[in-house]
Parts: sequence; C-alpha cells; structure tokens
Amino acid sequence: MDKGIAPSGEWLPEISSDFAILDVTKGRDELNRLLIRRHNSQKPMRVRLLIEADVDWAWGGDDGISREFSLDIVNMRWKP
Repeated sequence: MDKGIAPSGEWLPEISSDFAILDVTKGRDELNRLLIRRHNSQKPMRVRLLIEADVDWAWGGDDGISREFSLDIVNMRWKP
C-alpha cells in the first residue's frame, strides 16, 4: 500500500499486511456453515469480502515482526 495523505494533511506511512481476524456478530453461524459446505464440496473455501475501516488504535506490542491494530469497520460488502 502506497503512502497517502490523511484529511488532516498528515503523511500516512506505507504499510503491508497479509493477515487479519474479523470479529463477526450478525451472520456468523451462516458464514461458518457456508465455509463448511464449500470445504466439504471441494470448492475453494475462501469468499472475497471488501472491508472499509478506520485504524483507530494499536492493539498489543510490537513482537519484532508485526504489530496489531484495531479497526473500526465503516462498511463491508461481498465481492462477486
């Protein structure tokens, strides 16, 4: 992800990530059943979800490899 500029005018750093955890509230049972069905039918398990979120705080310390940050989800939608 390239550097950017926040609405406040501050420079945003270049960042990268290859893993996140989504805390699902509504629809969690249905999503779990969908993934199990896809796994059992030999279909690719993954489904694409687009997430728009605000990074709002550091979550835990830096372990020398990565650091976790909490997100405030603004919008989510399935990508066809």
